[in-house]
Amino acid sequence: FLPSFLPPFTDDCSDTLIKGGSSGTVTVNCIDRNTCYQRVHVVGPTLGKVVVNAVTDADFAPFSNEGLIECPTVEGECSITCGHTKEDSKQVVCGNKMKIVGSPKGDLKV
Repeated sequence: FLPSFLPPFTDDCSDTLIKGGSSGTVTVNCIDRNTCYQRVHVVGPTLGKVVVNAVTDADFAPFSNEGLIECPTVEGECSITCGHTKEDSKQVVCGNKMKIVGSPKGDLKV
């Protein structure tokens, strides 16, 4: 029995914020259904690099619901790989209102 005032239990890492600092690399690997699911917000460093690997064979869709990836805010490289290893998968990877914000200076590869 759980008291009614507790929030509902979730295991999908929704509403997660991953934030870089002033420099360096932010690396995010979405490896199973418990990572990068919905409303995940990745904020890159001021100067540096963002690497997101959202390739999976699991039955889930990383960054599939309102995901947001912000590349380095001043200058840097941003590399985002989305995909599914199963050709017949119906999972939408990096879709459904996902947003990617590029850097003022630097490359953006999706």
